[in-house]
Amino acid sequence: MFGIKMERGSYVGLEREELRKDALKEKRAARAAAEETWQSRYDLQKADAETVYLQRRKDELADKKELKEIDLNNALLKEITKKVLSGQPVDLGGITASGSTKKGDSPLSRDESYSVLYGLLGENEEITGALSKIEAIKDPTALSLLANMTKNVYNQFAEQGYDSPEILMEKTNELILPVLTDVILTAPDPSKAGAMIKQLTDAGVKLNNTVTNLIKNQVGRTGSMTVLSDPVVVPKLSAQEIGQWEDFLPKIAKDRARTEQTRIAKAKGTLNTRLENASANERKIINNTIGWISQRDETINSALENSKGDNPDFYELFGLYGNAGILEIFANEPRMRGQSVSTMFRRAMDAQPIEVSSVAILKELMNLNIFKEGDVFMYPDPATGQMVTRAWNGD
Repeated sequence: MFGIKMERGSYVGLEREELRKDALKEKRAARAAAEETWQSRYDLQKADAETVYLQRRKDELADKKELKEIDLNNALLKEITKKVLSGQPVDLGGITASGSTKKGDSPLSRDESYSVLYGLLGENEEITGALSKIEAIKDPTALSLLANMTKNVYNQFAEQGYDSPEILMEKTNELILPVLTDVILTAPDPSKAGAMIKQLTDAGVKLNNTVTNLIKNQVGRTGSMTVLSDPVVVPKLSAQEIGQWEDFLPKIAKDRARTEQTRIAKAKGTLNTRLENASANERKIINNTIGWISQRDETINSALENSKGDNPDFYELFGLYGNAGILEIFANEPRMRGQSVSTMFRRAMDAQPIEVSSVAILKELMNLNIFKEGDVFMYPDPATGQMVTRAWNGD
């Protein structure tokens, strides 16, 4: 058989080569292991550093938050203290970390408040009585609030051009007096102190002993006033609007005159029919009533004739129906009261009421349904005999 013959030296070379290769592998393995150990150590160090950084940052933010909460709480305590000492209601919605409060009018002292109220409203029994009840509850802000409210209403009317002190006072009274008489007054209640402490604590405010004792000593020792609705100053009528309402007055007067004439004609027929079977006393009253309405009919005819033509004269017509016409206009447009009006309109406002010589005739006129609701009468009071003036309300 044939074969390859290997020299002994060749085997030795191979063994050495294998040993060298094994040594190289071990060296590489050791190096890889070292590198892996170093990477692991680096990764651990990096992770530890990030953890430490994040924890430090977290601690810093927590400290800032705590400091901010302390600042906010201190600001709240400061504002609560100020409000409690001044007797103002504590409303967390009106307190911020900066200590600001809701805007409002400058507070007035008791004397300043009375000076404004009596100066702009006058000093009568109704106003004095209402203010006495309000002061009795010991609400330190009530009079100041009402005085500022009154001043604002007065100033708004003044800005609209009302320059007469009497009219300004009258119009201010129209809006403020209902406020004074309709306010809800609450008597002092010491239990409010505990309720406030609970409310503030539940809202997260950390009260210290000083503020807690302050609330206990101050809150609930005074009452409170609640205004049901703020007065609203309605814009003044324009000159054009006033003129339109004034132009409406002649139409109202003419319509009332024609309606009354129709009713008078019907009433005469009714009264003449009643005469046939009336007693002597009844006949006297009926005849007096017929005489009265006949004279009234002639006066109406004359007034209507004078109101015709290219140059109408409404003097007589307004003398008959001015009062009723003015009341009808006021009912439809209350702002016409107190307006600067024309001479014609003022003449209608000064019209004399319908004068009747006896209550017996007045009753007949009412039963005959001659007049309209709102017509103004002057007649002798049965009890005193003194002449009284009343607007007929339809009853």
